Amino acid sequence: AFVAFTSGSTGTPKGIIQTHQGIVTVCQALANQLHVTSSSRVAQFHPYIFDVALMEIGMCLGTGATLCISKKKDMMLPLPGEVGSQLTAFGITHVTMSPTMLETMDPGDVPTVEVLSVMGESLGRHAVEQWASTASRTFYQLWGCTEATILQSITTAITATHAPRDVGQAIGDTCRLWIVDPANVNKLMAEAAAGELVVESRALARGYINQPEDTLRSFVERADWMDVASRGTLYKTGDLAQKEADGSITFLGRLDSQMNYHGERIELGEINFHL
Repeated sequence: AFVAFTSGSTGTPKGIIQTHQGIVTVCQALANQLHVTSSSRVAQFHPYIFDVALMEIGMCLGTGATLCISKKKDMMLPLPGEVGSQLTAFGITHVTMSPTMLETMDPGDVPTVEVLSVMGESLGRHAVEQWASTASRTFYQLWGCTEATILQSITTAITATHAPRDVGQAIGDTCRLWIVDPANVNKLMAEAAAGELVVESRALARGYINQPEDTLRSFVERADWMDVASRGTLYKTGDLAQKEADGSITFLGRLDSQMNYHGERIELGEINFHL
């Protein structure tokens, strides 16, 4: 379907081979979770080079919702108040943004927004308390990686007592999320024990284009604990996490030098390479 490029730790961007099945599966499931309908007005808030833009487009194509496209300058580093005024001018009902962008707004700035989602960075306690779901607006946190087609988990509607590092459970039946020993993918971790988050999904990418070694390192055909009815391939995210008693995932950090800035994925090794 398409190739999405992310930063690479050696200075060479990684091209991730995505499938039609992956993008359709994720967009349909997420549209259902976020209650996107033909009467919704969805903000195209991310640049086309960012895979989340395909999620915004795909949800609209699948439901008949209206896609409202932002100007490039409004997506990058807007002045305080600009984002809210733009969303209101478009009559936006659904928008996804980074927690950093959310910090430029107040709840009163976006009276038309019914469903607000954040992703790409850790959510702060202040944002949780300020934007907690109300009768007129539902607030969600999303988590995902490009290698499993954009998004894999969603929280329940966030309340003022929500744990900021809780990234929820798998979106619909699109995938299953597991915690394994970072040094041994064949060993599942116990409940509430920290380990590497791995994704089992029919929406997994086919690997990295022209990088077979990286593909073999990150995509595992099977693990010893998988049942015969499993979907097979696993993707090792490199995220440190734990699974709680209710099945939700708590994000603890990265196992490598990757970080996020304004929701964008950055490899510190790539910066060192170019320096």
